[in-house]
Amino acid sequence: MRGVLCLEDGFYLEGELSIGQDGVTGAAARTVGELVFTTGMTGYEDILTDPSYSGQILVFSFPMLGNYGVPVDRDPESTRVYPRGVVARDLWEGPVEEGSIPLRELLDHNNCPVLTGVDTRSLVIHLRDHGAKKGVIAPVPEAGLTDDFIQSLAREATMFNHKGLQEDVAAREATWLEPSQTPLGLGVLLDFGAKPNLKRSLLDLGFRLAVVPPGTPHQDILALDPVFVVLSGGPGGPDDYPAAIETVRGLFGKVPLYGVGLGHLVMARAAGAGIVSLKRGHYGANHPVKELATGKVLITSQNHALTVDAGTLPSGIVVTHTNVNDGSVEGIRLTDTLTTKNLPTASVQFQPQGSSEETIGGGLWSFVKELQAEGSMGSALTAQFLPGKGAPTNA
Repeated sequence: MRGVLCLEDGFYLEGELSIGQDGVTGAAARTVGELVFTTGMTGYEDILTDPSYSGQILVFSFPMLGNYGVPVDRDPESTRVYPRGVVARDLWEGPVEEGSIPLRELLDHNNCPVLTGVDTRSLVIHLRDHGAKKGVIAPVPEAGLTDDFIQSLAREATMFNHKGLQEDVAAREATWLEPSQTPLGLGVLLDFGAKPNLKRSLLDLGFRLAVVPPGTPHQDILALDPVFVVLSGGPGGPDDYPAAIETVRGLFGKVPLYGVGLGHLVMARAAGAGIVSLKRGHYGANHPVKELATGKVLITSQNHALTVDAGTLPSGIVVTHTNVNDGSVEGIRLTDTLTTKNLPTASVQFQPQGSSEETIGGGLWSFVKELQAEGSMGSALTAQFLPGKGAPTNA
């Protein structure tokens, strides 16, 4: 059936709309969310199954989507598709390589609306020039795309918000994960909607992992006597998680902390920094990030429209990473000894386990090495992670 994507500013594109294995139509084929785009040519299966894309309509700028299928032997991030809709120039419907399933099968299984046959490049240019927008995907009515219909869709788009997304993807109760080797200690993950790869990275480092809801009181976390606490990525912004901000404030100076993505913003907010919107959000792959201490540039994966306001950083917080393209803050470290008690406390906006450094990258692995060097982990880690020993790799 014919469908239309309409943005809150009235910009719209018409295409072919499909949803679900049974060809869902009518109101069930309608979806609303925040429009974001990705420029990656591959890796669409990982992006579609990333919880941080919950509540978003995902636009793929590369003209062909799904040409190699979804490799079943690569253990995609999960089997659930998180975006509320997909927009693509063309979705490959032909055969895929052996050991893969068609992308259409994954999308239909999740009843994800797909709008194809549209000029995605003009859409990406519009989003680039006018900033992030909310949008609606809907079937074209029998009367066609009248002005009244387009205006009604634009009004509907403006009403979208991120409320409720955290309940959809964040941990609701504590769970325990065990590494394949003898545990080196206990790590705690505040799960705002963590990618499974982040959990695997921590397990591969040899830690037993307690995955807890983001609003878990800091007293309950400290009672576990963790070696460190990691704040995961997830959808929305830090102000959607007021309880988590209070939790992090209660953890400052009591345990080493490391934030990723949304966790980075939560940590910055807890430390007193302001958060602002980017005119052009950072989505998809190939985002260059400069590590200021070394001058090294990391090629990273990102998914965010918010950033730490550098002008509001309190004393005792230093910027460690910046975006090469727009100079925005990509990483911070708390250096105020009264706050941190000399315990490593840092965060990054990008995905360190997906950076060009290595699978665990200049993020988590460097953090673990620092804990070992600071003596924050005890003799077991000193014996396991000797200076100069290479980083473990993901399975």
